[in-house]
Amino acid sequence: MLKYQNLAEVGDVIRAYDFFRNKDAYIQGTVTAKGPIKNEDGAYLMYDGYTINIEEDGADFGREGDIGYIPFETSMDYDERVEIVSARVDEEPDVDYLTELYDAFGEDC
Repeated sequence: MLKYQNLAEVGDVIRAYDFFRNKDAYIQGTVTAKGPIKNEDGAYLMYDGYTINIEEDGADFGREGDIGYIPFETSMDYDERVEIVSARVDEEPDVDYLTELYDAFGEDC
């Protein structure tokens, strides 16, 4: 398994840093796909990773609105190169269940 392969799922928002020890240079966006990243004409596999819609460019390189590719692992990888900003929410909370908990335990639940 590659280092960041199971970090995020489609719909999650992730941030990937461009450089080690530089938290100012990054791309952030919603994961639209995960798996093989191929060259532009699809002729060969480059690496496995995340495909994101870039919503924020920390270094102001003008990448907002572009599609970005984040490898699951690199040859010079480091801890915290990729992180979850927010996880996708699949469904609404079960209000009835939460109400039952509150009724049973009060504010301590």
